[in-house]
Amino acid sequence: MAHDGNALVRAVDLMTFDAQSPDAGFTLTEMLVALLIISLSMAGLLAAVKLVSRYDQRLVAARNEARGVKTFAANLETQLLTRQPIEDDRIDGDVKTIGYPCDPSVQRGVHDCHLSVPQGDLSYVSQGESLKAWPIQNLKPGETRRLEAVIWRSAAGKTLAIVKLPVEQGADCQFDMISRTCRALSEDQKSAAGG
Repeated sequence: MAHDGNALVRAVDLMTFDAQSPDAGFTLTEMLVALLIISLSMAGLLAAVKLVSRYDQRLVAARNEARGVKTFAANLETQLLTRQPIEDDRIDGDVKTIGYPCDPSVQRGVHDCHLSVPQGDLSYVSQGESLKAWPIQNLKPGETRRLEAVIWRSAAGKTLAIVKLPVEQGADCQFDMISRTCRALSEDQKSAAGG
């Protein structure tokens, strides 16, 4: 196979750099376009990192809120159900706080334990009616109401916790199964019932 000397010279000419040639190197326009492409890529990457960061912050906030909801619901249930029996008049509450005796042997009207809701409102259920405060004010003479449950709802109205209470009533009447009414007890019957 014969080697052509001109081909070798041409190959060497192609590999040599001539600064005077118009095809040599990058022009200023090409360099600016390359920098623009790199900067746009970096801006897009920065925006994506910010978006992921915001999403992560929302996720952490939602997780902390859920943990707070779970903790308050557990506290509400634990505090009320472990101190049984609690009579209705031993509980005092409104939409933001509930008070109850830490020690059931403490005198009536002393609510030395309190729980405050971190968000939303409490409601008190008596005879199927949802109330904003307990005890009920302005009851008719002789009328008694039983506190059946405490419900915690979010500001949007979503039920976060329901604590059904086996709350004892004061024994100032005796239920008659035949007439389905509550008959007033005499003073002797009240003392015998422990009321």
